[in-house]
Amino acid sequence: MRRNERGDGTKEERGRDRMREKVSRYMEKNGMLKAGQRVVVGLSGGADSVCLLSLLSDMRSSLSIRLRAVHVHHGLRGQEADRDADFSRELCRKLDIPFILKMENAHQEAQNRRISEEEAGRLLRYEAFEQEAARWEEEEREQEGAALPVRIAVAHHGDDSAETILYHLFRGSGLRGLAGIAPVRGRVIRPLLCVSRQEILEYLREEGLSYVTDSTNLLNDYTRNRLRNQILPMAVQEINRGAVEHILRAGEIIGEADQFFRERAGKFLKKEGIWKESCLEKSRMLAVPVSALGSLAHIEQGYVIREAFSELGWPLRNIDASHIESILSLLDGRTGAGADLPGGVRAERVYENLVLKKKERAAAKDGLPRLSMEVIPRENQAEIPKNRYTKWFDYDKIKDTLSVRYRLPGDYITLKGGGRKSLKSLFIDEKIPREMRGSIPLLAEGNHVLWMIGGRISEYYKVTEQTKRILKVHLDGGTNCG
Repeated sequence: MRRNERGDGTKEERGRDRMREKVSRYMEKNGMLKAGQRVVVGLSGGADSVCLLSLLSDMRSSLSIRLRAVHVHHGLRGQEADRDADFSRELCRKLDIPFILKMENAHQEAQNRRISEEEAGRLLRYEAFEQEAARWEEEEREQEGAALPVRIAVAHHGDDSAETILYHLFRGSGLRGLAGIAPVRGRVIRPLLCVSRQEILEYLREEGLSYVTDSTNLLNDYTRNRLRNQILPMAVQEINRGAVEHILRAGEIIGEADQFFRERAGKFLKKEGIWKESCLEKSRMLAVPVSALGSLAHIEQGYVIREAFSELGWPLRNIDASHIESILSLLDGRTGAGADLPGGVRAERVYENLVLKKKERAAAKDGLPRLSMEVIPRENQAEIPKNRYTKWFDYDKIKDTLSVRYRLPGDYITLKGGGRKSLKSLFIDEKIPREMRGSIPLLAEGNHVLWMIGGRISEYYKVTEQTKRILKVHLDGGTNCG
């Protein structure tokens, strides 16, 4: 693992300098690191991660960065995995870089999440990197100069990005999946995307750096391994020697197109989107006018839906083209039509709007929410604040037992001026879909509705200057959304 010592400007030295300059320029172009930043480096012990750690180690002085290396032992591959951990620890000792070993059980994780061991390992690695980054930030939170967030550096290279583009192309993907691997996503940076696997191997040879090989990467049991070991080499050898570069260039162009449509979708949602807060569900919902969304080109409609998911904080990992199409089909549907989606999301056509929201959860075993009630003197409640999930009523106007229930025939609410309106008519006026009307909880005295919980209250029971005692009612689980 020792570097070759050469005092002259050899071809190897020039090659190493070109590699460092190339990666350094790429990092600067993509704003990956700032002076004084801390970096958690994912280290498997393989060629790619050894190259990454070596390059970042060389940059410590020039960039004033600090490094920690994290190696994740997945509990698979027996002695070979132990060898990888020992190798990584020794490499960090020689480079004088703090080493953190994380012991995991990818097999058990795969069973628990019902995913492949390969995917479980990937998730465990990123979770371990994130945990160490967060821990480092917490350790130095009070120190001067520790305000910059900790970055996570992983060793994906250009061939990996080309492989990802082909993988998504063969499985079916939109533009976003065909753009390749992003150089920066959140706190994760990928400095080696600008170089090929062959360049990495040449750098390691010229530096005299050894590495370990995961034997499972040589097997063609996984789709990605077949792409890496068979499809891409065949494309280079039999179709075009520059195949990888051309795939990456196409990915860049597609990425630019993807960014263009994402920005347009964001502007559309800013102009047309109607955002509402669901305090009980602790989530937001979105309504988009059908006429506005329907006027867009089909590709833009899909981008609006995906951007809406992102804005709402909902993961897109399990949302594919078929789900997007099921949502867009509601543009031509009747009111009340809907589609249930992965992640507990529901899309509905509600009159002239397309609504995206989380499916409602029952707050109690019978599906009805629980209310907390308290009687207080009027003088103790000088002002009646606006709060969606806490309401105040004139207690002395209540003559019978209150109940929390769903609607019944004959239910009504009192409007301003003292007039009554049947709940059925009110639902129609407020364009509440027929299939949703029976699931709206009510606080009622007989057929007189005090409160459509989460919505309006009856004018008859409102607190006035003549009120002597107040009934304060709070929806358990609700928050002060106003």
